[in-house]
Amino acid sequence: MTKKHKKKEQGKIVVAIKKICGFGLIVITALMYVALISYNAKDSCFNQQNQLEPTNWLGSFGANMADLVLCSLGVALPLFALGFFVWGYSLIKYNRILALKSRLLMKIICWNTIKQKKLWKT
Repeated sequence: MTKKHKKKEQGKIVVAIKKICGFGLIVITALMYVALISYNAKDSCFNQQNQLEPTNWLGSFGANMADLVLCSLGVALPLFALGFFVWGYSLIKYNRILALKSRLLMKIICWNTIKQKKLWKT
C-alpha cells in the first residue's frame, strides 16, 4: 500500500468519525429539548426525592437531566442547546465546526452566565 492510499483511507475514517460525532450532538440536543418540554417540578430528581413515578417523557433519566440543566443554565438553555445543534449540523454538512458562528454564540452564552452569577452573589 502506498502512503497516498493510506492517507486517503485515514481521511475517510476521520470524516466518518466527524459525521458520527455531529449526529451524536444533534441527538443529545433533541433529547435535551424533549426532557425540558416534558419537565415537571414534582418529578423525583437529584434535588427532590419522592415516591412518585416521573412524568417526564424520558423517565427518571429525563427528569434528572432536565433538573440538572435547568438548575445550572436556567433560561439560557435554549441558546446553549442551539450551540450543540449548530456544531453537530456543521460537522455533518461541512465536515468541520463553523468557528466564527459557534464562537460568537458561546461568547454570548458565557457572558450571560457570568453576568447572572455576579447577580447571584449580591
